[in-house]
Amino acid sequence: AHASRRFGDSQAIHLAQPGRSSSFGEVLRQTRLLATRLARRTQEGDLVGLYLPGSDHLLPAFLATQSAGVGAVLLADTHDTEAAAQVTRQAAIRKVLTSRNLADARKEEMLAALETAGARIHFVEDILDGAGQVHRVLAGLMRHLPVTRSSPDATAALVQVREGWLPLSHRRLLMSAAQLAARLRLRGAAAMVSALPLSQADGIA
Repeated sequence: AHASRRFGDSQAIHLAQPGRSSSFGEVLRQTRLLATRLARRTQEGDLVGLYLPGSDHLLPAFLATQSAGVGAVLLADTHDTEAAAQVTRQAAIRKVLTSRNLADARKEEMLAALETAGARIHFVEDILDGAGQVHRVLAGLMRHLPVTRSSPDATAALVQVREGWLPLSHRRLLMSAAQLAARLRLRGAAAMVSALPLSQADGIA
Protein backbone atom coordinates (compact mmCIF):
# COMPACT_ATOMS: atom_id res chain seq x y z
CA ALA A 1 0.00 0.00 0.00
CA HIS A 2 2.84 2.41 0.81
CA ALA A 3 4.53 1.64 -2.51
CA SER A 4 1.26 2.16 -4.36
CA ARG A 5 0.79 5.58 -2.78
CA ARG A 6 4.38 6.53 -3.52
CA PHE A 7 4.60 5.36 -7.14
CA GLY A 8 0.93 5.33 -8.16
CA ASP A 9 -1.64 2.58 -8.65
CA SER A 10 -0.90 2.38 -12.38
CA GLN A 11 2.78 1.57 -11.88
CA ALA A 12 3.42 -1.85 -13.43
CA ILE A 13 5.07 -4.50 -11.33
CA HIS A 14 6.12 -7.66 -13.10
CA LEU A 15 5.18 -10.97 -11.53
CA ALA A 16 6.13 -14.59 -12.11
CA GLN A 17 5.27 -15.44 -15.70
CA PRO A 18 6.94 -13.86 -18.77
CA GLY A 19 4.63 -11.49 -20.58
CA ARG A 20 2.35 -11.10 -17.57
CA SER A 21 2.32 -7.97 -15.46
CA SER A 22 0.00 -6.31 -12.99
CA SER A 23 -0.16 -2.82 -11.58
CA PHE A 24 0.00 -1.96 -7.90
CA GLY A 25 -3.71 -1.14 -8.02
CA GLU A 26 -4.70 -4.51 -9.49
CA VAL A 27 -2.55 -6.46 -7.01
CA LEU A 28 -4.11 -4.54 -4.11
CA ARG A 29 -7.66 -5.09 -5.42
CA GLN A 30 -7.03 -8.82 -5.71
CA THR A 31 -5.46 -8.77 -2.25
CA ARG A 32 -8.55 -7.14 -0.75
CA LEU A 33 -10.92 -9.62 -2.40
CA LEU A 34 -8.90 -12.61 -1.17
CA ALA A 35 -8.39 -11.13 2.30
CA THR A 36 -12.09 -10.44 2.76
CA ARG A 37 -12.88 -14.07 1.92
CA LEU A 38 -10.13 -15.37 4.22
CA ALA A 39 -11.16 -13.15 7.14
CA ARG A 40 -14.73 -14.51 6.99
CA ARG A 41 -13.53 -18.12 7.20
CA THR A 42 -10.54 -17.95 9.54
CA GLN A 43 -9.66 -16.73 13.00
CA GLU A 44 -6.72 -14.60 14.11
CA GLY A 45 -3.65 -16.79 14.48
CA ASP A 46 -4.74 -19.42 11.95
CA LEU A 47 -2.21 -20.59 9.38
CA VAL A 48 -3.13 -20.75 5.68
CA GLY A 49 -1.07 -22.71 3.18
CA LEU A 50 -0.01 -21.08 -0.08
CA TYR A 51 0.88 -23.56 -2.80
CA LEU A 52 1.48 -21.22 -5.72
CA PRO A 53 4.93 -21.96 -7.20
CA GLY A 54 5.58 -19.77 -10.24
CA SER A 55 2.10 -18.25 -10.08
CA ASP A 56 1.38 -14.54 -10.51
CA HIS A 57 -1.25 -15.02 -7.79
CA LEU A 58 1.41 -15.61 -5.13
CA LEU A 59 1.97 -11.94 -4.27
CA PRO A 60 -1.72 -10.98 -3.79
CA ALA A 61 -2.34 -14.26 -1.93
CA PHE A 62 0.52 -13.62 0.48
CA LEU A 63 -0.54 -10.01 1.03
CA ALA A 64 -4.10 -11.25 1.61
CA THR A 65 -3.02 -13.46 4.49
CA GLN A 66 -1.34 -10.46 6.10
CA SER A 67 -4.42 -8.29 5.55
CA ALA A 68 -6.72 -10.98 6.96
CA GLY A 69 -4.65 -11.47 10.11
CA VAL A 70 -3.55 -15.04 9.40
CA GLY A 71 -0.10 -16.52 8.89
CA ALA A 72 1.07 -17.83 5.52
CA VAL A 73 2.78 -21.19 5.16
CA LEU A 74 4.71 -21.04 1.90
CA LEU A 75 4.72 -24.42 0.19
CA ALA A 76 7.03 -24.82 -2.79
CA ASP A 77 7.44 -27.34 -5.59
CA THR A 78 10.77 -28.24 -3.98
CA HIS A 79 8.99 -29.73 -0.95
CA ASP A 80 8.25 -33.43 -1.17
CA THR A 81 4.67 -34.43 -0.54
CA GLU A 82 5.45 -36.16 2.76
CA ALA A 83 7.11 -33.03 4.19
CA ALA A 84 4.22 -30.84 3.01
CA ALA A 85 1.68 -33.19 4.57
CA GLN A 86 3.65 -33.30 7.82
CA VAL A 87 3.76 -29.51 8.25
CA THR A 88 0.07 -29.34 7.32
CA ARG A 89 -0.79 -31.69 10.18
CA GLN A 90 1.65 -30.20 12.69
CA ALA A 91 0.66 -26.59 12.02
CA ALA A 92 -3.07 -27.45 11.81
CA ILE A 93 -3.39 -25.90 8.35
CA ARG A 94 -7.02 -26.17 7.35
CA LYS A 95 -6.99 -24.07 4.17
CA VAL A 96 -4.61 -24.01 1.21
CA LEU A 97 -4.76 -21.45 -1.59
CA THR A 98 -3.55 -22.68 -4.96
CA SER A 99 -4.07 -22.02 -8.67
CA ARG A 100 -5.65 -24.01 -11.46
CA ASN A 101 -2.84 -22.93 -13.79
CA LEU A 102 0.24 -24.26 -12.03
CA ALA A 103 2.93 -25.63 -14.30
CA ASP A 104 4.18 -27.97 -11.58
CA ALA A 105 3.96 -31.57 -12.81
CA ARG A 106 3.52 -32.72 -9.18
CA LYS A 107 0.50 -30.49 -8.61
CA GLU A 108 -2.13 -33.23 -8.32
CA GLU A 109 0.08 -35.37 -6.09
CA MET A 110 0.84 -32.43 -3.81
CA LEU A 111 -2.78 -31.29 -3.50
CA ALA A 112 -3.91 -34.84 -2.75
CA ALA A 113 -1.32 -35.08 0.04
CA LEU A 114 -2.43 -31.76 1.54
CA GLU A 115 -6.08 -32.81 1.48
CA THR A 116 -5.25 -36.14 3.11
CA ALA A 117 -3.41 -34.21 5.85
CA GLY A 118 -6.60 -32.26 6.64
CA ALA A 119 -6.43 -29.14 4.46
CA ARG A 120 -9.21 -27.92 2.21
CA ILE A 121 -8.08 -26.70 -1.21
CA HIS A 122 -9.28 -23.31 -2.50
CA PHE A 123 -8.46 -22.01 -5.99
CA VAL A 124 -7.57 -18.33 -6.19
CA GLU A 125 -9.23 -18.00 -9.59
CA ASP A 126 -12.56 -19.23 -8.18
CA ILE A 127 -12.48 -16.64 -5.39
CA LEU A 128 -11.59 -13.75 -7.71
CA ASP A 129 -13.95 -14.73 -10.55
CA GLY A 130 -16.77 -15.44 -8.11
CA ALA A 131 -16.69 -12.00 -6.52
CA GLY A 132 -19.76 -9.92 -7.33
CA GLN A 133 -19.68 -6.42 -8.76
CA VAL A 134 -20.35 -4.80 -5.39
CA HIS A 135 -17.46 -6.68 -3.80
CA ARG A 136 -15.17 -5.64 -6.67
CA VAL A 137 -16.09 -1.99 -6.29
CA LEU A 138 -15.57 -2.12 -2.53
CA ALA A 139 -12.24 -3.89 -3.00
CA GLY A 140 -11.14 -1.11 -5.32
CA LEU A 141 -12.21 1.63 -2.93
CA MET A 142 -10.62 -0.04 0.10
CA ARG A 143 -7.56 -1.50 -1.63
CA HIS A 144 -5.08 0.41 0.55
CA LEU A 145 -6.63 -0.74 3.84
CA PRO A 146 -6.08 -4.06 5.63
CA VAL A 147 -9.16 -6.10 6.48
CA THR A 148 -7.92 -6.62 10.06
CA ARG A 149 -5.10 -5.32 12.26
CA SER A 150 -2.60 -7.86 13.54
CA SER A 151 -0.25 -7.70 16.49
CA PRO A 152 3.35 -6.95 15.40
CA ASP A 153 4.44 -10.10 17.19
CA ALA A 154 1.85 -12.40 15.61
CA THR A 155 3.08 -14.96 13.07
CA ALA A 156 3.15 -13.52 9.57
CA ALA A 157 4.71 -16.49 7.82
CA LEU A 158 6.04 -19.97 8.44
CA VAL A 159 9.12 -20.61 6.28
CA GLN A 160 11.49 -23.50 5.87
CA VAL A 161 15.00 -23.36 7.31
CA ARG A 162 17.65 -26.06 7.58
CA GLU A 163 16.45 -27.08 11.05
CA GLY A 164 12.78 -27.24 10.09
CA TRP A 165 10.09 -24.56 9.90
CA LEU A 166 10.60 -21.08 11.36
CA PRO A 167 7.78 -18.67 12.33
CA LEU A 168 8.40 -15.06 11.29
CA SER A 169 6.50 -12.28 13.07
CA HIS A 170 5.17 -9.21 11.28
CA ARG A 171 7.76 -7.14 13.15
CA ARG A 172 10.67 -9.33 12.05
CA LEU A 173 9.45 -9.57 8.47
CA LEU A 174 9.08 -5.80 8.12
CA MET A 175 12.46 -5.18 9.75
CA SER A 176 14.14 -7.60 7.33
CA ALA A 177 12.40 -5.99 4.35
CA ALA A 178 13.44 -2.50 5.50
CA GLN A 179 17.06 -3.60 5.93
CA LEU A 180 17.12 -5.08 2.43
CA ALA A 181 15.44 -2.03 0.89
CA ALA A 182 18.01 0.26 2.50
CA ARG A 183 20.78 -1.63 0.69
CA LEU A 184 19.19 -1.74 -2.76
CA ARG A 185 20.02 0.80 -5.44
CA LEU A 186 17.43 0.53 -8.19
CA ARG A 187 17.20 4.03 -9.63
CA GLY A 188 15.55 3.89 -13.02
CA ALA A 189 15.10 0.11 -12.89
CA ALA A 190 11.91 -1.11 -14.51
CA ALA A 191 11.86 -4.38 -12.62
CA MET A 192 13.73 -6.41 -10.04
CA VAL A 193 14.18 -10.16 -10.47
CA SER A 194 14.86 -12.41 -7.50
CA ALA A 195 15.91 -16.05 -7.71
CA LEU A 196 15.53 -16.58 -3.96
CA PRO A 197 12.82 -19.14 -3.08
CA LEU A 198 9.91 -17.48 -1.29
CA SER A 199 9.43 -20.57 0.85
CA GLN A 200 12.63 -19.70 2.71
CA ALA A 201 13.37 -16.82 5.09
CA ASP A 202 15.71 -14.90 2.76
CA GLY A 203 13.27 -15.04 -0.14
CA ILE A 204 10.17 -13.88 1.70
CA ALA A 205 11.97 -10.83 3.11
